[in-house]
Amino acid sequence: GGSAGSGGSAGSGGSAGDGGVSYAADIAPIFSGSCSGCHTWTHAALVNQNGTRPACMGQPLITPNNLAMSALYQKVTNSGTKCGSAMPFGSSGLATTQTNKIRDWILAGAPNN
Repeated sequence: GGSAGSGGSAGSGGSAGDGGVSYAADIAPIFSGSCSGCHTWTHAALVNQNGTRPACMGQPLITPNNLAMSALYQKVTNSGTKCGSAMPFGSSGLATTQTNKIRDWILAGAPNN
């Protein structure tokens, strides 16, 4: 099913922080739908936390306002200098509509909202 709405975003199109991406409404459902088979991600376990699995040990998972220092973003977009393989496992990354939301959320400071 598609999402309801007009497809436009509220606001004047300012910085990513004005976009209104919500962790609870936009980001958590992506992780629970695509990652929960192998991972239990919560905001507290992702933001400003380092990877604990061997491939990404010690690398920051989500660094607010910094895509290059967000290993999880690189893995779900199959880009950058990612550690390990693309995620979800066995794929070439998440759909662009999903990764755009994750990108916007990180660039907005990865708020727990």
